[in-house]
Amino acid sequence: MKTLIVLISVLTFLSNSRAQEIDSLTLDSLTTFLTLQTNDGRMVSAYNTLTSEYLAVSNHETATEYANLAKDMAREISDDEGELEALCNLAHIYSSYNLEYQKSIDYLDQAYELSNELELEDYQIRVNRGYTATFSALGDYDNALVHNESAIKIAKSKGDNSNVSDLSAYGGNIYEAQGDTVNALKLYKQVVDIETANNFENCSNASLIIVAHYYNLKGDLEKSIKQYKIALTKFERLGDQRWVAYTHSEMCKVYLSYGKIRLAEIHGLEGLRISEELKLEKEITDNYSVLIDVYAARGDSDSEKMYQIKYDSIMDLTQIEVHSDHDNVVISTNDASSSHKSPWSGVIQALIILGLVVVSVLIYGMISSKK
Repeated sequence: MKTLIVLISVLTFLSNSRAQEIDSLTLDSLTTFLTLQTNDGRMVSAYNTLTSEYLAVSNHETATEYANLAKDMAREISDDEGELEALCNLAHIYSSYNLEYQKSIDYLDQAYELSNELELEDYQIRVNRGYTATFSALGDYDNALVHNESAIKIAKSKGDNSNVSDLSAYGGNIYEAQGDTVNALKLYKQVVDIETANNFENCSNASLIIVAHYYNLKGDLEKSIKQYKIALTKFERLGDQRWVAYTHSEMCKVYLSYGKIRLAEIHGLEGLRISEELKLEKEITDNYSVLIDVYAARGDSDSEKMYQIKYDSIMDLTQIEVHSDHDNVVISTNDASSSHKSPWSGVIQALIILGLVVVSVLIYGMISSKK
């Protein structure tokens, strides 16, 4: 369930396919503007727009370069709102793409302070959403819920039902991860009601996925798969491969829960193919995780073990300690992969240390006797 939370929060193509999906007119005009080398708010805005354009096609490396350029120039010319946009983009990149949660929280802390100072509600919602996704990824669901509820409160005060729906999807994920299905379903139902009333116009990606997930939890496989296919078609049409890969992993889970192992495998492998091609670390782990379950259900222990090893190798790289200045939160994620470590590791370490002590004592005794 943890994988469902993290995303409901974004590499360079080796061909022209990615560039074709970026708005070419926007890209051309911005590139032309950059040649003017004007150090003002327009340049900061251009850098931020380019960041968004490249994030839209999951090119987080180029997006990071432009976000840093925007941040640095905004600070140089005291463009607070431009800096705030860049900080939010950087936090999103490090959380959703690089899985470097400490860096993400560092940028969120800066954005949190600046958004409150400027009293910009849209950015306050965005920053709280960022905290929600990052803390959820770390398994700190209490802090995630606090920030999610703060964002919902601001959105409701603005009459922003689209954001209320999207944030309710996040909140439901968190409750479900805690095993609180009752509260999860309440929030999911709120998402379904809002989107149905709006005929799914301007429906966020997260909300679209949650509607499908809601019907799955209610035991309606037909409606669930129908909604997932609608979501998949939308993401493919938009060229949003990150959400395409993620949706495949979710469809894999649904088919597996109903014993349709072959269909589950097809979606898991397709999601993995896309995410590996684009080097999307988050979606790679999503699809590794579901494929482990697929091959366990099939009784294919070799394939299950192979994907388990791959999954563990990625998770081991994300073990960090996170400090958040704005609320004095300290989180250790070392437990995330503790189930994969040998229970004898502590004993072995102790024996090694003891052996070193004994050898040191013997050497010291030999030297003393010679003297």
